[in-house]
Amino acid sequence: MGGNAFSQGDDALSTPRMPPELYFQLKREYQEVLRQFYNEIRCPHEVPHKPDHGDLDFLVAGLKHGCVREDVAVGLRAERWTKTHPTVSYAVPLAGTHDQYVQVDVLECPPDMLDWEVFMKSYGDLLQILGHTLRNLGLTANDKGFYVRVPEIEARSQKESMLLLTNNPDKAMAFLGLDANKWHGRSTAGQGPAGFTSVEDIFEWCTSGRFFSLEFLNDKRDKSNDRRRLKQRSMFASFLNDWLPAHPEVGAQGLKWTRQEILELALSAFDKQKEYEKMMHLHDIMLREDALWEKVLKRWVQFENGKPELRREADMNDENRRPWASMIDEEDQEGLVSWVQENWEKAKDKEKSRVSQPKRERREGVKAVSLA
Repeated sequence: MGGNAFSQGDDALSTPRMPPELYFQLKREYQEVLRQFYNEIRCPHEVPHKPDHGDLDFLVAGLKHGCVREDVAVGLRAERWTKTHPTVSYAVPLAGTHDQYVQVDVLECPPDMLDWEVFMKSYGDLLQILGHTLRNLGLTANDKGFYVRVPEIEARSQKESMLLLTNNPDKAMAFLGLDANKWHGRSTAGQGPAGFTSVEDIFEWCTSGRFFSLEFLNDKRDKSNDRRRLKQRSMFASFLNDWLPAHPEVGAQGLKWTRQEILELALSAFDKQKEYEKMMHLHDIMLREDALWEKVLKRWVQFENGKPELRREADMNDENRRPWASMIDEEDQEGLVSWVQENWEKAKDKEKSRVSQPKRERREGVKAVSLA
């Protein structure tokens, strides 16, 4: 998705941007073609009044029995196709031209994820903006679903801290206090026109949820992902650089939510208390495991002239051992981390050998008695 699958390289094709009239005409035509091959076909919602389009995006589920992707290419009359999992891009000749093409992107989804993928891909940078406003509140939306991050676990591992709440867009929007009818383009009595009417309308919607607060937004443009988005995504950049500064009142009077409050609300709203308790139980076990192996590592390390090295024998005086930080200079700490990463497994092997030594000696003693 993005319109650049065939427009680069030595054998590039011309895939000019399409005016809205042509875009919507081709969208209808290709959607009918795809119905021959897939059980479900959906299209992401477009940004209102977008002046032109780089490609055509379809989200599909359930390749029909007996069909293969080559059949889809033939049905679309594509001259080329390429797959970048899970998207298949087709270069389809543009009727009425000699050397121009349309890029048709078909994202293949599991049937139970189709609604969520439409939610992720709709309205341009909407999900990028929404995700940015939620990040510091401990909430994350990605291609797998809507998550809450458990703070205690996140300090150790962000991936392990993520608790899946739902992959149902309406449930996620309801929890965030966002108007799902507006997103779906359905009319709501007393709420103005159906759907989004402008980019500014999308910005207002993203900041209308019950958790939005400028205090928690904490613009973090120093992060590499945000710097890349600001360069590559004009709508995301316009929201942060132009619209928010022009609307300082947005979110200024919001409730001061804490991450713990949001976590508790999420666990209750999505009935995830038991899963949370299992995560915390495993987290406690891992903390004890880490503490155990940290103690083990230190038994096998000594410092000579401020440099770490492995001991020949373990130092079992765990209680009175000096802190490592007191034995090295501050500028050497990074080097210590690298040394630990390189020698961690060796120290563990030494400890395992030490622990198993008495067992080996007992077995050998039994054998000696038996032989006698």
